[in-house]
Formats: sequence, C-alpha cells, structure tokens
Amino acid sequence: EVYPEAERGCVMACDPDGGNLRPVAALARKGAQSRMAVSHSLAREVIRTRSAVLSADVSGDRRFDPQHTVVRSGLRTVMCAPMVCEDTVLGLIQLDSSNPDHQFSRADMALFLGVAGQAALAFGKARLHDQLMAQVLLQKDLQMAERIQHSFLPKSSPQVSGYRFAQSYSAARHIGGDYYDFVRVSDNALAIAVADVSGKGVAAALYMAKLSSEMRFHARGCLSAGEVVTALNRALAEEMESGMFVTLALLILQPEIRNLIVCSAGHLPPLLCSREGEISELTSPGNIPIGVFEESRYTETEHLLQPGDRVLLYTDGVTEAMNREGELFGMERFRRVVRDARRESPEALLAAVSRAVADHATGVPQSDDLAMVCLAVDE
Repeated sequence: EVYPEAERGCVMACDPDGGNLRPVAALARKGAQSRMAVSHSLAREVIRTRSAVLSADVSGDRRFDPQHTVVRSGLRTVMCAPMVCEDTVLGLIQLDSSNPDHQFSRADMALFLGVAGQAALAFGKARLHDQLMAQVLLQKDLQMAERIQHSFLPKSSPQVSGYRFAQSYSAARHIGGDYYDFVRVSDNALAIAVADVSGKGVAAALYMAKLSSEMRFHARGCLSAGEVVTALNRALAEEMESGMFVTLALLILQPEIRNLIVCSAGHLPPLLCSREGEISELTSPGNIPIGVFEESRYTETEHLLQPGDRVLLYTDGVTEAMNREGELFGMERFRRVVRDARRESPEALLAAVSRAVADHATGVPQSDDLAMVCLAVDE
C-alpha cells in the first residue's frame, strides 16, 4: 500500500557478525513474478556498510554490470536497506520491481529507511523475546536436571553402630561434577566414595551419573577398594571424551574391626583427625585419575581407626576456594578448622568447614563444585 510501484518485497535476517544471511519473509504482488532476486554481493555490501542502496533504474546504473544478479533477473528498480537495532545489524529489507514504468525515488528511499528502522526495532524485540523464552526453558531444564542429579546422591546417612556420618554438597552451577555415595558392600562392609569429574555443567553431570551407576554395580560384594576402582576405570575409560577424567577417593569400612581400606585415583587424600587433634593423610601410592589409561590398575592401603577419629573426604572446591586477592583457602586453613571442630558432631564439623570457606571467599562467586563426607568413630 505504501509502495504501489513495488512488485516484490522480502526481509532477510543475519547473524550478529553479518554472516548466514537467510530469508524470513517474502511477499509478491498479485500478477507479478513471485521469485525474489536477491544479490548476495549487494546484500553483503548493505550489511557491511550499514548503508541503504537505491537504484531508480538498474539498466542504467553503473554499479551493476550486465552479469549482476539484479540485471540478469530483469529488475528495473531496487531499494535495499539494513535493519539496525542498538548498533547490531539484524538483516535487511528489499523492495523491487521489473516494470520499466516504475522507479523508486529519493523520497521513497527516505520513507523506506524509516520503515527499515521500525522493522529493525520490531525484529530486535521479537529476537530478544525468543532468547528470553529460550533462557526460561533452559532454566527450567537446569532446575529439573538439578533435582535429577540430586536424586543420584544418598538421601540420608547410613546407619552403622559405633559410627556417625555427614555429607555436604554445593554445585558451582545448577548441576556439577562432584559426587559422593555410600554403598553397602556386604552386611559387614560399607563403601564411601567422593569424586570430582573434570569440568563443570552438563557434561560433568552426565559423567557423574554414569559414575554413580557403575559404582553401585562394581562395589557390591567386593571388599577390595583397588579392584573396585580398577573396574570403574575399565568401564569409564573407553567411553570418556578426550581430556575428561575423574578423580576418586574410595574407602571401604569394615566397622566391626574398625578397618578402613583406602584407594585413591588421583584424588586429594582423605584427612584423618585423631581425638587428640593429630591430622594425617590416608594415601594410596601411584594412582592416576580414572579415564586416563584403560589398562591402569589401582592399589590400596589399610588403616585401623581409633575411638574419636574423624575421617574427611572432600573435593578441591574446598581447598581451592579463592578470595578477592586470589589467595586459596588451602590445606593449612582446612586442617586448622578440622582440628578445632574435631569434638563436634560430623554435621557440625562440615558446617564449620563450609562457613570458613564461605568467609574466605566472601564477595567472590563460587567457582567450583564442593562436596564433603565426614566419618566419625564414636568414643
């Protein structure tokens, strides 16, 4: 209605960098040829320069040689203008006609620029709306994924006579790659695991789910922590993406004889804090993360627990929490908090560590997942 001389019109969208130009709408007047003739060179020039092009008479326009698309398509008059919103090129609008009696004028172009501006504003709002809706859907998906991931973690602490347990988990994002679990190996043994999948987010969470399933399968009925970790490595190594790996600390508790079987796959060694406050590390030699070499075999060590002992398994989200000055929380602070809170309940001890980490990192967003498990031997 605004341009009765125009036979065809189209709107084309592009990526923010001006690439991937694609049609999103087109209209042809009744009786006119419906196929649009859009010159890629003309479109790229309009987007690159953010300047409109008017050709009142294509046949006499020196800018278009005889092989140019607009000439070979029989067009006689063309207007092409960029759609720019908030300094971003969203695409372009083109009107054209093959009728030799019709010519677009400078006045037509002035109005056309206003139309392009309004179209850009509407198009930009529509694109923003789509992005916001996609973000809302993503947030819902992440919240559901968070609930599903938490379902893989134990819902309560195990009940073992003479022992108390506590656990704590905090993901840096909605979902993460830290993992802990309690698995009944037999009537007289309990496996306790803490692991850290490399990376964060969805990929790490998926591997964490796989690890949870494999752990519960391989740990049942096996009193050798080394054999369990070796089996886990075989199951996961061939499926893991290049560069992905899992660090894991696995303890098998034999409560009746207070024996603790320890195997570490490249993980931070669990801390053992005695009733008197002496702290040591529960190490197992020569182990590397799961997923690095499929043929890796893992060894174990054994430790006898004493009344009043506290054993802590944790991920590097504890020791590597960073303050505004870039200083890590570190092992020394961690040991000090554990020593000072050793007389507290397992829940209170983990809460003290969490508070200390949070105080240290005040004003800095949590950068890594954080998981802890505490095993306490009754006095």
